[in-house]
Amino acid sequence: MAIQVQKVIDVHVHPPLEAEEKGINPRVIGGELLKWAIENGVSRVVVLPIAPYISNDYVYKIVEVDPRVLIGFASVVPNPHDRAVRELKRAILDLGLKGLKLHPGLQGFCLRNPHVWRVLWAAGEL
Repeated sequence: MAIQVQKVIDVHVHPPLEAEEKGINPRVIGGELLKWAIENGVSRVVVLPIAPYISNDYVYKIVEVDPRVLIGFASVVPNPHDRAVRELKRAILDLGLKGLKLHPGLQGFCLRNPHVWRVLWAAGEL
């Protein structure tokens, strides 16, 4: 009888919303997440920002601690001037973040807004 090894992936971890504002070193947060993952048998941790509270650059610095375990996602606030699309492309292509986190209620937008669809379309193309 073969034993199957299962991987545990935590797909929903947020840094504290005030961490960047308070100047908490992102490498400390990354180190704590890595320690927690190892101690609890978690093989991957997806780190999710929520723009504008936690920046994509801050998440990048967190996951830089160990990108084999820590997987960073990007977040943008959809807006009418394509800034969100440019920031999403920068976060994915330049920083190497792996996905997109949107939170309509917290970020104050409606999914029917055409600016949201431009962001989603860009994410699909990346």
